[in-house]
Amino acid sequence: MQRDLEILLADRDLLFPGDRVDNPCLRQFLSQVAIDHDIQLEFSRKVIAGRVSECRPSLGYVERVPAHLARCLERLRSYGEGFDVEPVFDFFKRVSPEHADLVIHGVELHGPSIEQTRIKLHVRFSNVPEVRETVLAHPGRHPDLVLFDSPLASHTVGFDLFHGRLTRMRNYVSFPAPRLACALFERCLDPDLAQVMVEADTVWITWKDSGADPFVYLVDADALRLADRFGVTGVDPGHRAHRDLPAYIFGMPLSGWRARSAVEYNAYYMLR
Repeated sequence: MQRDLEILLADRDLLFPGDRVDNPCLRQFLSQVAIDHDIQLEFSRKVIAGRVSECRPSLGYVERVPAHLARCLERLRSYGEGFDVEPVFDFFKRVSPEHADLVIHGVELHGPSIEQTRIKLHVRFSNVPEVRETVLAHPGRHPDLVLFDSPLASHTVGFDLFHGRLTRMRNYVSFPAPRLACALFERCLDPDLAQVMVEADTVWITWKDSGADPFVYLVDADALRLADRFGVTGVDPGHRAHRDLPAYIFGMPLSGWRARSAVEYNAYYMLR
């Protein structure tokens, strides 16, 4: 609501640099912040070889999730023509929104124009067979089925929408009780990393179309504490926290974890 909008705008210089404040997708996104209830407000930083992208605000919905998801789906069309929304709606013709238990909706702005914008919608499900069937029928990158089919895992389907380009679907698995999955992490990922993964509150794993490397996220009150324990170097000191709020999600490609080198990483901060 209005208080959430004030919190977000307090970081205007960081989140919305001068060349991006007039981005029409940002205006539409902020209008949602101003009226929505029951939201978690966060932003994230993406770093690749020293290049930082941090105009990445997002909203999380953990209460009354199906109703919020229905509104988010309606709002996708409000961002204007040119965004390929049909794959999202096709997915929800096969999988009922009533099965969702978490929704994350955000924008990523790389410049002032709509063509420099990514819109994201991520939806988590627990034990829904239709999700597996739909994901595996999709022509994009498929997840590791040993991890994906684990009874310990929940499934998240992410949609990345770009103006004038095809929408990309990404698959995630999350483990809310990682200690129970230690042997699975050792087998499918890395035996040494597994010893740190089990100390996190939650573990998320995703597969990108662009490469074979899975991306491994640790979710914890201070996620970089776990990365430090594993010996990871190269994280910008300014990215460890935001306004004294430590990064509560930290992720890198599996190859980066193995090398203990943060050449590419994402860090997320909960604003409220």
